[in-house]
Amino acid sequence: MAQGRVDDAIRAYTRHQPIGFSGILLAELQIERNRKGPEWGRNRADGDLGDIRGWFDVHAAAHGNQVEVAFENGGIEAALDLLDDSLDRAAHRDLACLVRLLSAQRVSYLVAAGKVDVARRAWEVAGLPEHLVDQLDLDGQTWREMEAIACARIGLLRAEGEFETARRLACSLRDCAQARGLTRTLMRCLAEWMSLEFQAARMDEAVARLHEFLCRFRCTDYARPLARHRQVSVRVLRSLLDSEIESGIRRHAESLLDDLGGTRAGEQRAAPRYSAREISVLEGLATGQRDKEIARCLGLTENGVRYHLKKIYRKMGASGRVDAVRRASSRSII
Repeated sequence: MAQGRVDDAIRAYTRHQPIGFSGILLAELQIERNRKGPEWGRNRADGDLGDIRGWFDVHAAAHGNQVEVAFENGGIEAALDLLDDSLDRAAHRDLACLVRLLSAQRVSYLVAAGKVDVARRAWEVAGLPEHLVDQLDLDGQTWREMEAIACARIGLLRAEGEFETARRLACSLRDCAQARGLTRTLMRCLAEWMSLEFQAARMDEAVARLHEFLCRFRCTDYARPLARHRQVSVRVLRSLLDSEIESGIRRHAESLLDDLGGTRAGEQRAAPRYSAREISVLEGLATGQRDKEIARCLGLTENGVRYHLKKIYRKMGASGRVDAVRRASSRSII
């Protein structure tokens, strides 16, 4: 998941579902892809995880899922209320790494709420690092902590008007994420950087960061970073679509603009119809099945599956399997 290997992650989580906690990680993956479904509210971050002190990833994912759901359903204040409760529980259980991560997330939401002075005090009270080298340290903290702290810091600096300092941190975070193969961190960084350049009134640079994001999106459909900056993302997507760009990037930009509710009046196209067989093939893709497995389940040949896939891709304007599943989910086809 951290490396952006979506299909591999789905297969791994599905294979280990009996363990019980892989469902939390699968929900996290689906939320990062902005795929809304019942799993958004299914995994609770509560006492059920209290005794598993070594499973930081599970704790972090469970709390992160809850915050994303609260934000989507109730807005920023709902997310902040939940973060306050989560921080109290994590501190009570002496989960220091989780406290750092949640504190950084709280700063990000305070900034989004326009409470910049409160966010600055929260950063200082939590003892979060002030220096870039400490923010990007991957020896003394997990990649999840580093990601949350660095992205929160970029947002805080942006809100305080410290654009050049925020830009240096964003550039360093991008380099670090690329060097470590942390695709999720890279895409979150690029979304933060896009928002930074937009607020700094440098639309050309904001578009450049969005284009860089979309180049990764072709392989890893992590749309949630743009959804967190929905209003800015819509503005920059429209600006990108007004320029000369390659057809593949344009398809992704148009799809994301639709998903974020940014399509202009009069631009909606008639939705294509999908056969029951095509929907069954899509459902197989969504569970990570290969062509051979889909064919066996549906009583088709592999060539038959590929024939249906070609029709699906053409109707959706999808570039491949991952993109087709993302589009089908976002449009409630499956």
